Amino acid sequence: MILQDIASDSDRADVREVMSRPEFQYPKSIMERVGDWIAEQLNRIFDRGPGEVSTGSTFSGGVGTLIGWVILALAVAAVIVIVVLVVRRWVPKQREDGEETSEVEIEHRRAASEWSRQAQDHESRGEWKLAMRARYRELVRRLVDRGQVADLAGRTTGELLTDIEFTTPAAVEDFHTACLLFELPWYADVATSEVENARFRECSEAVLGAPVEQSVAGRPTVAVGRSPGAREQGGGDG
Repeated sequence: MILQDIASDSDRADVREVMSRPEFQYPKSIMERVGDWIAEQLNRIFDRGPGEVSTGSTFSGGVGTLIGWVILALAVAAVIVIVVLVVRRWVPKQREDGEETSEVEIEHRRAASEWSRQAQDHESRGEWKLAMRARYRELVRRLVDRGQVADLAGRTTGELLTDIEFTTPAAVEDFHTACLLFELPWYADVATSEVENARFRECSEAVLGAPVEQSVAGRPTVAVGRSPGAREQGGGDG
């Protein structure tokens, strides 16, 4: 703008000479450097050398700086997305009452279809102990969804069995057998295989196929942890 206001070519040359002195130079900002680098790469793409003069406009200056800002904004957005995903995965969830949601409750809320997929993955790899745990959790989740057992995390197999006795008496024996097939390998470290896995699935189908006489909603629920040393429904990962 200064040079455009000067009519004489000689005066413009004098202004350029003065402005080129060290005291009038200033270090470029990071964004200006990014813009210059981007401009240089774009000029190379269009077969323009760094010092080559073109009759048209180049990508340096304002356009290059703008592109630099866009790239920086995208990078910041990517970092934010990564941080959010990490926080959601590792930071304990908060319940509506402000208390932290336990790992047992988080797993309790998983859909039956998720447990089914996990069980199939373990079965395909011959991981029968983990597959049994996933099949048991799938069964419990389906019973919760159908109103046959109370929707509470961390309940023992005995507590769940009392719900089945109330809601589905015809399924008591099969559910008890399924619980044993799960507890023996998980808590007593008894060897299990595809034979026990197939037996558990038979019991599960029988439990789900038994007639439901009434909903668990009409039964007072025993608080979790009532029996000292009782095992929780999901077990640990050990």
